[in-house]
Formats: sequence, structure tokens, C-alpha cells
Amino acid sequence: MENESYDVIVCGTGLTECILSGLLSQEGKRVLHIDENEYYGGEGASLNLTALWKLFRPGEKVFGKDDAGNDAYVVMRGQIEIVLEENTAPIATLGQGQVFGELSFLDGGKRGALAIAKQASILLVMQRPQFFELTQREPNLGLAVMRNIALELTVRLRRTNAALSTKKTANAAQLRGEIIEGSSR
Repeated sequence: MENESYDVIVCGTGLTECILSGLLSQEGKRVLHIDENEYYGGEGASLNLTALWKLFRPGEKVFGKDDAGNDAYVVMRGQIEIVLEENTAPIATLGQGQVFGELSFLDGGKRGALAIAKQASILLVMQRPQFFELTQREPNLGLAVMRNIALELTVRLRRTNAALSTKKTANAAQLRGEIIEGSSR
């Protein structure tokens, strides 16, 4: 390795790093992916890097609620807000390295929310058909990406469970207070 030269060095095992490593390889770049796992290598991906970048202006819609969905997105620059209805408060604001749209990417179902660029944003788009084609040739890369999506979904589900538990506890306390207050009349 001491006599080798590389165009790009990618460090880490996150979803963004996995995708970029494979895509840059496919674009003819010599990529050194530093990681303790052997997920990377082989002949590269069948995805076109330039076709996967999308730019969004502030206020521009990435996708709408109930839109058909085959794509997942990784925020490379900027911020994206996820809202349940137009002109409502966001339920999430996503920044660099975060993934969204993964539910429709996985199951092909309709979008459950809107995604809107809060600021000028660059997104990496993973298209489901091309991703599944890639996993046939590079199963370790596909496994790494899916593992990272699963981990992200786990974090979100745990956060939601905690929020629901807190709300349930607060509602129970309020109900107990109403019962106690009602019985003292």
C-alpha cells in the first residue's frame, strides 16, 4: 500500500460513506476506504454518480405526501424539513449525513409526509431498482447500506417509543388529577 496512490480516501462505515465509496469507484476513482470491515472492493457499482446528486432551493419540495416513492435520500449539504401537512411545524429537521425517504425506498409504498428543503441542499438519491441491481453484484455493500438503514430506523423507533411513553405518562397523570379533582367535589 505504501506505493499506491488514491484519488479519494473515505473513512467510516456510515450509510453515506458506504454509498460514496462504491459510487466513486464506479466513476473510475481510486478509493481507499478505511474501515475494519471488508465490505468494500470488487468491481464497483453500476450507479452513475452525477445522476444521483440533486440540488434543491430553499422551500423546494423534495417529495409530497402520498407521492409514489422508490428513492431514499442522504443529505450531503443543507437541511430538509419533514412535515405532515403543508404550512405546519416540522416533525423533523435533517442535516448532513442523515437519511430520509427510506420507508418508501424499502417497501415501494406512498410517502407519509412531505420533505421540503429548509435551505439550499444537495441530496444523494438512492433509487430502489438501481440499488437492488447493485446488491446483486456487491452484496457486502448492499448489506452495509441496509444495516445502516436498519440502525437509523431503530433509533427513530426508540425515540418515538420514548415520546409516546412520556405522553402516555403525562396523560395518565392528567387523568388521575381530573379523577381526584372530580371526587373532591
